[in-house]
Amino acid sequence: MNIHFIGIGGVSMSALAKYLHSQKFNVTGSDKVQTNITNELNNIGIKVFIGHSPSNLQNAEVVIFNSAITNDNIELKIAKERGICLIDRATLINYISKPFNTKIGVCGCHGKTTVTSIIAHILKAQNLKFMAHIGGFDNDFGNFIYTGKDIFLSEICEFNKNIDKFTPHIGVCLNIDNDHMNCYNDFNDLVKTYYNYLDRADLRIINIEDKFLSGYKNSAVTYGIDKGDFHIQNLRKENESQIFDVIGYGKKMFELSTFFKGEYSILNILSAISTAQNLGILSECILEGINSFTGVKRRNELIGTLNGAKVICDYCHHPTEISAFLNEYRADCKNVYIVFQPHTYSRTKILFKKFSSIFDCFENLYFFKTYAARENFDYLGSSLRLSLNYKNSLYFDQITALIDHLKSKVDSKSKILVLGAGDLYDGFKNYLNNNI
Repeated sequence: MNIHFIGIGGVSMSALAKYLHSQKFNVTGSDKVQTNITNELNNIGIKVFIGHSPSNLQNAEVVIFNSAITNDNIELKIAKERGICLIDRATLINYISKPFNTKIGVCGCHGKTTVTSIIAHILKAQNLKFMAHIGGFDNDFGNFIYTGKDIFLSEICEFNKNIDKFTPHIGVCLNIDNDHMNCYNDFNDLVKTYYNYLDRADLRIINIEDKFLSGYKNSAVTYGIDKGDFHIQNLRKENESQIFDVIGYGKKMFELSTFFKGEYSILNILSAISTAQNLGILSECILEGINSFTGVKRRNELIGTLNGAKVICDYCHHPTEISAFLNEYRADCKNVYIVFQPHTYSRTKILFKKFSSIFDCFENLYFFKTYAARENFDYLGSSLRLSLNYKNSLYFDQITALIDHLKSKVDSKSKILVLGAGDLYDGFKNYLNNNI
């Protein structure tokens, strides 16, 4: 069967394309620009066309598209005219999962990629047959690993209510926050959608310390820092590590030392442990898997130096995520230079009040033009408007001008934090790689 992906260069779409290619389907795809992802796909035998054109469809029998593809996309229009079978990304995830014996879906506004990656490492340590569809790039697995059809593990996104299209055997929910609100009637509608997802699962695993998940009434396995079926005790810090005892169902499972910082990292680890233990995975394999996880790209990732200053990138793009990440840097705020690129006008507009206070204690603040993704310009959700809200900030829309300015300010005592889910990460990486 010939399957064509419109927008194949996306993290999720490319992972799904890799799986179908591994199952001997003839896979092609198209995207606007050539990237490392499209190059990788070409290298493994998936033909990727740069630019959208009717000729790209060739002998396509099925066309896959995602929420970023608008109705005026020429390939989507031609596929409809020709009567080619059209499947959206979220529906494809559900189709792909059907042959697997156990389906695990990880949902929540924050932490999905990290938790999915940790679980994948644990499954690998136990030598289980599984597929992991990761919404980011694990340092070892990338965005996809496949060893067999026993367990299907995937991030499940709430954008556009895509979460409604997946029914897991094990439903993991990390947290609920007011993101993607342009896709919901109100916050109650968002909470209800998450609850419905959990209701469909055979086994539910939830963060009991999340104020909205704590109201979930059906039976669930719970985890938290201080309470839940899985929690921690004896938390202490030594050197750069957090060390604590993991308690599962009232008994100490093991002591864990991790270099990942913050309570949110502990919660992510506990979520993965809760899932693994309920799969019957041995404690020693759980510990081995966690210890083998070194992180995912764009999560507190050191990508180089500028004038001796460390350049650290993080994907955080929601106020809750940003605040949690910045907690580790507030004590040294005078030496920290923050560059933030908002992700979509709608999110920035809806959460403008929260975005307008999270950087208050930092003196060196820069805003880069909004990453529009699928949206049209809206000043009310623009980076420029956000910049004007902070008297000590500067706004840039050209990366060379931004970096030239930073070079005149930073030294070896400084840290540059590049925050956001847009293309600024690639811009900094390209600059640093070409100016070593």
